[in-house]
Amino acid sequence: MQKIYQIENRNYPISGLFLNKYRNDYYICLEYQDDFNYYENTPIDNIQFDGRHSLPWDFFTVAGLNYLLPRILYLIQVEIDELSVSLSDFIINMTMTERIVEMVGQLGVSDLNILNLIIENILYETNYKVISEIGEYYLFLDLEFLAVKLSQYYN
Repeated sequence: MQKIYQIENRNYPISGLFLNKYRNDYYICLEYQDDFNYYENTPIDNIQFDGRHSLPWDFFTVAGLNYLLPRILYLIQVEIDELSVSLSDFIINMTMTERIVEMVGQLGVSDLNILNLIIENILYETNYKVISEIGEYYLFLDLEFLAVKLSQYYN
């Protein structure tokens, strides 16, 4: 990718980054406390989705995902040749994980356009290794999903 597309940073969500059912569950906190603390206490520009602090996307609130989205999209473009499992998983789950679908549904037209450009660039301008790791099926599914969302703004 030649140009890095960026969306506007968001404020830290008042409701928090994580769903209470996960954040307040004693056993989940025992297992993921370091990961929760990492995302809650690391400045957004320093967050990495490199597998060291990997949490299921379902743990995040919609507002939490929206807060992280500018960083996720930036890292997808910067690290396109060596996407981490977390970033690949985000692309794959864009149409399947309830909160990611809901977050994308709440995006404005300019953010949707940028997200669409990023997915198109992955599909049409990156090397085949990256495409095969993510899967053409998921990339086309994401583009179809985004086209439906964008058409809602233009109809």
